[in-house]
Parts: sequence; C-alpha cells; structure tokens
Amino acid sequence: MIRREFSFTLVIVATVFLLAGLGTRDAMATGMYDMRGFLGQGHPFDTTDPRNRVPAPTPYPVQAQPVQAQPAATTPVPPAYRRPAAPPTAPRRANRSTPKKADPTGLERPFANQKTEASSSNSTDDPFLGFISEFRVGGLAHDQGPFSHNKEDGYDINAEILFASPGFLDVIWSPRPHIGATRNSIGRTSQVYAGITWDWSFWDGFFAEFAWGAAGHDGNKVQEDPDFKDLGCHLLFREALEFGYRIAGHGLSLHLAHISNAKLCDKNEGLETVGFRYGYRF
Repeated sequence: MIRREFSFTLVIVATVFLLAGLGTRDAMATGMYDMRGFLGQGHPFDTTDPRNRVPAPTPYPVQAQPVQAQPAATTPVPPAYRRPAAPPTAPRRANRSTPKKADPTGLERPFANQKTEASSSNSTDDPFLGFISEFRVGGLAHDQGPFSHNKEDGYDINAEILFASPGFLDVIWSPRPHIGATRNSIGRTSQVYAGITWDWSFWDGFFAEFAWGAAGHDGNKVQEDPDFKDLGCHLLFREALEFGYRIAGHGLSLHLAHISNAKLCDKNEGLETVGFRYGYRF
C-alpha cells in the first residue's frame, strides 16, 4: 500500500515538472513568462479534492494614475525698501533783478571807501602797523579861500595821518578816521584837528575826498586884532575837500580846508587854507 502511494506521488511530481518545463519553453519562445498557468496548479503534496479548492482570483489590469506635479514651495520675497518721497517744494522764482547800468562818468558811489581796478592797483591795501592807511604832508597858503576874507599872513606846514576804516563805520560808507596839524610860519593861528574822511576813485587813478571833524586852534576868539582872526570859540568845525591823482600808492592832490563855529559863538570870521599835499597810501 505504501509503495502504491509513493509511486503515485512520483508520477504527480514528474507531471508537474514536465508541465513547468513546457511553460518555460513557451515563455522563452514568446519572450514573456506567464505565471498564471503555474498559479492555477495545486501543490504537489496537496491531497485535497480539487473540486473543493478556491479558484485563484482573476487578475485585472491596473490603470496608472496620472501623477500631478506639486508646485514647488516658494519663499516670500520681502518688498524692496523704498525711500519716502520728498515733500514737494515750491518752484524757485527766476532772478529778475534789473542789471546794474554802467555809469557813463566812470564815478563810483560818492562817500564810499570802494576802490576801482585802477585805484586798487595804486594801493597795496596793507595798512602800516595794521591800522595806518596813509600819511600826508603839504604846504598851504594861510587864510586863503573862497568862503572868508583874508586877514592873517604866512604859510602853513601840514601833516596828516589817515587810519584804516574800522568795521563799525561800515554803516556810514566806511570813512577813514584821520588826525592832523597845521603850523603857521610866522606865528599866526595854528591848529590841530581830527575827523573822518570819505574817499572814492574814478577814471584811471584819480580820487576825490570829503573830510569832516573838529579843530582846536591857538588864535584869538573875540579880540579886535588886525593881525588875527576872531574865531569866536577855541573848538571849531572843520571841513575839507581833496582832489588828486594816485599811482602805485603815491598821490598828489589839491587841498582846501575850512574851520568855523557855524555861528554858535559871538564871533565867526572863519579861517581857510589851500595848497598841495603829497600822500603815500600803504
């Protein structure tokens, strides 16, 4: 009995391998190996009735699902920094100033200490010792002039120093302060004086000046003396005019000076001197 079952088993195994070999040959001939025929066979050692076996499930084709590409994650970019706009400004008005008209006479503004190109070339503009602007000497005719009668004789020697204009005098056109003295040759009225001088230059080296100040003298006040003027007061007003020409700092000018008390005292005969002066402007 045992031999019969063993022989039956060998027959089944041989049959399975034969069928497997045929399937392999067909697969090699077609280039494809089909496992369905092999899966439908029972196990060689399975003794279960084939009618009670559960059939293998029929395979069904699997449809490929389309793969959707996911959008790449993006890093948010911060907005670029923008400088705040400047507030609007009012439009500038065009400069409509009237152009300065040329002076046909070539004269500068009166009583201003301004130099033209010619006058600036005639002066070094470097005050001596930092404050002395000019030094002048001259010879004058005593008691000679158009505004008073002649009574005293002799000639006068005059010396004068002009100083650089200080800044606080800019409001009155920068006059130069001055001091001076006039000495009579025969002992008649002599004087010392001080004041301020306005000057301006024109043409090519010419200049004009006006001086105003006060003078003290050693002459008579009210004495009736035929050789001396009765000037009324010891302290008088002094005015002077100057007209000349200057080159390279050297100047030669015509000078006229007048002293009087403007009728503030009992007597007021007045005294004038006229002559030429030489000056050197530093």
